Amino acid sequence: YVGESWDGTDSLRTPDYTLGDLMLGYTLGAWDLALNVRNVTDKEYMATCLARGDCFLGEARTVVGRFTYRF
Repeated sequence: YVGESWDGTDSLRTPDYTLGDLMLGYTLGAWDLALNVRNVTDKEYMATCLARGDCFLGEARTVVGRFTYRF
């Protein structure tokens, strides 16, 4: 959860939003496997607004996999 915020001149409000993330991990011998999903519902949200009127969308759903081998 990220609460609402205002630009530096208190004229533009960025609404609050809630995102869900998911992480799965598995260890198999010397291997570590991980999958991370950010913004799992692919929610569109305003991440920030600047005093000059520019507003920026937040990050869309992102999936990252990781394989690690320990030796």
